Parts: sequence; structure tokens; C-alpha cells
Amino acid sequence: MALQIEPCPFCGSEHLHMVVHSLTYSVACQSCRCRGPQRENQELAVMQWNATSRTHARAASTLTPEAVEQKGELVNQRLPGLMAKRESKPAREL
Repeated sequence: MALQIEPCPFCGSEHLHMVVHSLTYSVACQSCRCRGPQRENQELAVMQWNATSRTHARAASTLTPEAVEQKGELVNQRLPGLMAKRESKPAREL
């Protein structure tokens, strides 16, 4: 049974192709160049691509302007503390 490849979860393009690695396969978008995870066979690669597409669509549908604004406020509140913590750590020597 052939699987239908769903559009790119990031840009919506239907210009997709199968990438063949030495021992694995992945689906790639020709428009935005994102690539799905590498899997042992083509069917698994397509199934994982489609699962990612559905997950991304569900996540995007829950983003309301209010939710985005709340997340932005939370980041703005925490960012100064995180930056101060980072700056207080001594740099590692290579």
C-alpha cells in the first residue's frame, strides 16, 4: 500500500522528495529545505514525516494571539535572569 506524503509542516509546500542516504531514507521539502528524520525504509520515513506534519498542525492551531503574547511576556520576564546567570559563569578553556 502506497502512503500519501502530507505537505511540508513548516511551509505547506507539496514539492517533496525522498532522500536516499547510504542505509536510510528521509523526506525532504524542496521549497524550505527542511528534512524529516532518517528511517530504515521509505514507508517509515513517510510515516514519521506525516506524524510530524500532523503534530505541527495541531500545535499551530492552538496558538492564539493571546497565547503568543503570554509566552512573549514570560520570556521577557525570565531572560534577564538567565543572561545574568550565563554571564556569571567563567568561560571554559579549550
